[in-house]
Amino acid sequence: MNIADNTLKQNLDWSEEYTKDLTIPEEWENVSYKNDIAPSWHYNGWHIYIHHYDKNNPLREGAEFRFCVMVDDKDCKDEEEYFCTNQFKLVLMVVMNL
Repeated sequence: MNIADNTLKQNLDWSEEYTKDLTIPEEWENVSYKNDIAPSWHYNGWHIYIHHYDKNNPLREGAEFRFCVMVDDKDCKDEEEYFCTNQFKLVLMVVMNL
């Protein structure tokens, strides 16, 4: 496999590589795009980005926080960051209204 193929495969495997330590709710719609900085999901008016679990992994691209929750703009043109955190439980509480 050449480098380009490996990079493409890496991008297409986001849901496994980035979230292997998490249980993503089935209700969340995976809207990940290969050119985004991280895989993402839409749910209940939110857009949730999940960065790589290993802070030292180059795939994390220097992101300070693992999870970033934004007010969902279906066109992804005018999204506003709502909050970022390293705690998935907090993301679930806000997004799922728990």
